[in-house]
Amino acid sequence: EAMLLSCGAAEATASLGLGREAWFAGNEPRVAIVLEWQRRTASFTVGHRLVGIRVDFDTPGGRDLSSAIRDLVRSRREACGFPLSSQCWPAYWSASGAEGEEYWEELQPYRHQLVALVRSAWDGFAEDVTMAGTDERSPVVWTSPRFRLPAHCWPNG
Repeated sequence: EAMLLSCGAAEATASLGLGREAWFAGNEPRVAIVLEWQRRTASFTVGHRLVGIRVDFDTPGGRDLSSAIRDLVRSRREACGFPLSSQCWPAYWSASGAEGEEYWEELQPYRHQLVALVRSAWDGFAEDVTMAGTDERSPVVWTSPRFRLPAHCWPNG
């Protein structure tokens, strides 16, 4: 069964994505497949909207988990459409912004584009994340105010 958690309004970044209960440490995910954006600089048309595997370095074993996942997905990142990698993101892509002058009139295509990217990352990598040191459980949909990306993990950040 999926659960949706609300996101804190005062955080610098926001995330929405998929995870498994076994990927959590307490109430916070150690790793998830997410769409994440910086609240102050990202909009529908500008800024970074990252999609991919996001590891929380601040949890115990976070660095080792990220390394293990990075090793597992390295050979398939590009074929899955998530060719980039960093310390906190074993595989990711920067989603494009909404296009066209009339995008605001019909946001459904852009929403579908973002959801498709998250689903594609899930389909491509969820089993690898599970193999990297978590138990397989049912998917959980979540947003989290504490699962935020440190500045050093953002591209050009």
